[in-house]
Amino acid sequence: MPGAIAPGTPMSDVTKVGDSFVTNARLDNVLVSPDGICDAGTVVYAKGHDLKDPLPSAVYGDMAGFPPTILTSGTRGLLRPQGRWDSGVNWRD
Repeated sequence: MPGAIAPGTPMSDVTKVGDSFVTNARLDNVLVSPDGICDAGTVVYAKGHDLKDPLPSAVYGDMAGFPPTILTSGTRGLLRPQGRWDSGVNWRD
């Protein structure tokens, strides 16, 4: 197990929940919209798993014993709320 993890801006929840998928659509200059690369990537990555399975959506997994982790996202990113895991991790804007 690594001492810490800094994966950048991972898609930690492939279910596309969160208001930023609507409010930041077309503002995110990389992912652009939730119906484009996010959907295409999810199909390939999930490989038929339930989207709430922790394998494709880490936020639904057990984080007990997980090393310190930082998720980053831009203010206009589609994945912005995904950096706010409800797992006891401190976050700030």
